[in-house]
Amino acid sequence: MMKLKMCDLYIIGKGPLEAELRKKAENLNLRNVFFIGEYPNEIVREYMKISDVYLSPSISEGFSIAQLEAMISGLPMVCTPVGAIRSFLEHNRNGFIIDTKSSDSIVKTVNYIIQDKDILKKIRKNAYDTVVSLFSCDVVANKFLSLLENKMLK
Repeated sequence: MMKLKMCDLYIIGKGPLEAELRKKAENLNLRNVFFIGEYPNEIVREYMKISDVYLSPSISEGFSIAQLEAMISGLPMVCTPVGAIRSFLEHNRNGFIIDTKSSDSIVKTVNYIIQDKDILKKIRKNAYDTVVSLFSCDVVANKFLSLLENKMLK
């Protein structure tokens, strides 16, 4: 098993695996894993400001607003190729795609990101630019209006 460079892991939110994850962290004596729980968006944004990576190793996902929030915050997204993220995340350009259910893939990618500040800077900018160009209020409103106009013309 690969080793992750020293870093802190903040797990934000709640879910059915929380108790299992807490127990596993305790059994492994991991003092740098913090279970934050659920908080308002303003507090979550504060965690994003102090973070270097947003990790989303989901097995299944729909359209994740949290992933967009991470990207607009300039966080490099490290995620599995599930859900809508596949339509706008490009590996090694505005984020990173990792193998599903692969802790080695997570470790390898996170280590790569935190070791290379130039990559971190490039990905941060590209992640931000992606969200602005595809999901800003103006872009989404125009797409919605276009859909309505097309429906009305039929």
